Amino acid sequence: MRRTFYKMKTNTIMCALWSIRPTTPPHTRAAVIGAGAAGIVSAKHLLEAGWTPDVYEQYDTVGGTWNYDESHTNEHSAMYKNLRTNLPKELMLMEGLDYKIQDRSYLNHTEVLEYLRDYVVKFNLEEVIKFETKITNVVRSPDDIWVVTSVHLPSGTIESKEYDAVFVCNG
Repeated sequence: MRRTFYKMKTNTIMCALWSIRPTTPPHTRAAVIGAGAAGIVSAKHLLEAGWTPDVYEQYDTVGGTWNYDESHTNEHSAMYKNLRTNLPKELMLMEGLDYKIQDRSYLNHTEVLEYLRDYVVKFNLEEVIKFETKITNVVRSPDDIWVVTSVHLPSGTIESKEYDAVFVCNG
């Protein structure tokens, strides 16, 4: 089996996922970097395909760029207090979950964030997300395995794990 590094953005996620097919051990471990929209959809599809994903999220919650932080400590988010989407919710739907709001198409950022959180709960993705864990290094070993090094931010614990695939879903 050829293992490939998948670099994705939210709008290209489905193209990358077409390459993941049900497989048998030992080729079933994947690291997913980021628990925003692309990361959680990747995790869901990987689980459905029989893979074991570890989703690494440097913050203490899912949502990625959709997390608005009044103190502006989330340097990875371009959110502002009154932001509304520039895409209709019908284009941002993810397989298996409808938006609760049906009376309008353009949502504010808090409604999109709620949708992403609902998605994680519906598909039991909390179990595979490593919150407050930042990736510090990703390297391909000579034997064609990805070695991902992370640090758990509250404790400072450093860990390196091996994976057959890596998904970069950092927005």
